[in-house]
Amino acid sequence: MLRELTEEERQQILHSSEFQSFFDCSIRVMERALAEDSDIFFDYSGRDLEDKEGDLGSGSSLSFSRLFYDEHWSKHRVITCLDWSPQYPELLVASYNNNEDAPHEPDGVALVWNIKFKKATPEYIFHCQVLYL
Repeated sequence: MLRELTEEERQQILHSSEFQSFFDCSIRVMERALAEDSDIFFDYSGRDLEDKEGDLGSGSSLSFSRLFYDEHWSKHRVITCLDWSPQYPELLVASYNNNEDAPHEPDGVALVWNIKFKKATPEYIFHCQVLYL
């Protein structure tokens, strides 16, 4: 039999770091899901094509979806590395070298892009200044 929590127990759960972390993650997922125009539950593995006629390898054709570019941080910079997050496969990080046209800006920049969330700006921006000794 389930028992009802007291108000104090509810408040303790709501203010716990575990719940705050869960809520922060869940709200981001819901925000992304609501912003999508396509079916977020589509299975890209091809398992649903097994019963259909035709070549399994043909599947859906690829098409250009979007450009990952930030006018301020990407302009006049060369991409030095690209990598996918092993924990969150929708996240792509791109690192960039210095912008020679703007010596006052940071030497290195890393932009984290979300391939599922259709927004024009990076999810996160990290930058660093190289110190010469």
